Amino acid sequence: MADAAKWYVVHTYSGYENKVASSIEKAVENRRLHDLITAVNIPTEKVVEVKDGKSREVERKLYPGYVLVKMVMTDESWYGYLAGLTADNVDKVDAAVVSEPMTGSQAYSLVLLRLKDKADAREIADSMEENISMRKWVCVEADKARVVSFDDKLLYVMADSELVDADLVADAAAKAFGATFDVDDSLVNEDESELPPELLTAPAVAD
Repeated sequence: MADAAKWYVVHTYSGYENKVASSIEKAVENRRLHDLITAVNIPTEKVVEVKDGKSREVERKLYPGYVLVKMVMTDESWYGYLAGLTADNVDKVDAAVVSEPMTGSQAYSLVLLRLKDKADAREIADSMEENISMRKWVCVEADKARVVSFDDKLLYVMADSELVDADLVADAAAKAFGATFDVDDSLVNEDESELPPELLTAPAVAD
């Protein structure tokens, strides 16, 4: 399967390339995706820099703001990242809808799954809670997530509360479907860090 892998470009904030690469590599390890994601690369070059009359060799990124990923694009790899599904439970999902903002400066993600067997809801909810990172956007973070199941549906929503109230979204789903929740978990990002304001307003690619 690795022979079918192609190179894809991940766009991030300049200066955060190493953190993004590390996050992807950790996801590959935790979710056993080695056959699907085969390489993560930050292209660099050696250059000679002169400062105060002294020259030294330094390493410089060729493409600031970008990380290269070689992978096989399948439902398993795609939904492994977006929905937190492992190789063991991808086949237990009949269909999925994922909603995320087009801009990386907004911390919001909604995943709605239709399961082949509603008895698997607890197992798949646990996988989502373990594998979906509230820090997946690198420069912004979600502070709360809600995971609920009703009938054969599983809904995961996480966000920065200043942008979207995760509880309101989940409760609105219950009202719309006239459902009561079988699984109903709330998660809080207790390690949410304060990011410098300039990172939230900086351009996606440095000039």
